[in-house]
Amino acid sequence: MPKPSVHEPKLLPYQQGDLENLCGLYALINASRLAEALRFVPKVLKTSELCLVAVQNDHDGGWAIKYVPEALKTPALCLAAVKKNGYALRFVPKALKNEMRGRMEKSHV
Repeated sequence: MPKPSVHEPKLLPYQQGDLENLCGLYALINASRLAEALRFVPKVLKTSELCLVAVQNDHDGGWAIKYVPEALKTPALCLAAVKKNGYALRFVPKALKNEMRGRMEKSHV
């Protein structure tokens, strides 16, 4: 079994409807500013808001999108990630890429 990284956050115990732990996850994502933090959030706790916070506060260069479930990848979230790092485009669903190109072209005109 691999040794845990120094940067790996401790997982919070999760119980259905446990608002305190969900608030703790927001705090963890905001405080850590690491894309890796989103990796450790259980899928059932990943919301579009939490994922957007992670992408916006990602100081690892836009890689938080890698840990966002496909169903939660919105044009706004994907655009935020790609603006941080163009290579994040490879984690954007194909269906959203054309829409994002149009948005980016409009913002540069």
